[in-house]
Amino acid sequence: MMADREVSAYVEQKLGDQFNIESHAALAAYLYAYYAGGYEPNATTFIGTLQDDKLESLASSLTLIDNRNGINDTVIDDYIREIRKYPTLQLLERKREEVKQAERKGIFPEPCN
Repeated sequence: MMADREVSAYVEQKLGDQFNIESHAALAAYLYAYYAGGYEPNATTFIGTLQDDKLESLASSLTLIDNRNGINDTVIDDYIREIRKYPTLQLLERKREEVKQAERKGIFPEPCN
């Protein structure tokens, strides 16, 4: 996203701030504002606008893996889909663990209809 204004705009439209990691949501918000301010895609300039050491570090590390080769709308849509379904997967995992704990205690949940 740091290297492509269109990708950033697309992610903002489709995902907004619905990232699963708070620092990723914050970084995205700064990036959306960066582009809204009329800046051109430039990771170094963007990172220079950040005033938080942790976000600067995160952005710097992401530039190492932010490679436009092989990235297309399908790949971006897949990333967005994975980000959106993560909370549901976490909830399912918690529920499975609750069922296991109940079974160990001899408490069986009522069947779902």
